[in-house]
Amino acid sequence: VVSCDPNVGIILVVALLQTSYLESDVVDAITESKVTCGKPTVVCSTGGEFTKILFKMLEDDHIPSYVTPERAVRAINALLKYCKALEDKEKRKNKS
Repeated sequence: VVSCDPNVGIILVVALLQTSYLESDVVDAITESKVTCGKPTVVCSTGGEFTKILFKMLEDDHIPSYVTPERAVRAINALLKYCKALEDKEKRKNKS
């Protein structure tokens, strides 16, 4: 599974959550992957009311969800910059 690959640092799930055969189990699968592999996870999907319900379920599980790939990628970029800033701060602290 790609999500547990040590060369993968973050997961971007792009899914069509409005598909008629898809149920809320997809939220469980995404959440389980995040918990099992410990990778930051971001979801991108468009759709109607059902998608909004699934987005709320994902957000309740602390998984950010966005309606466009651009927004999802900007969120990932912000997360990476934040992590880098924390690492830099820790390095400066250890030098003192």
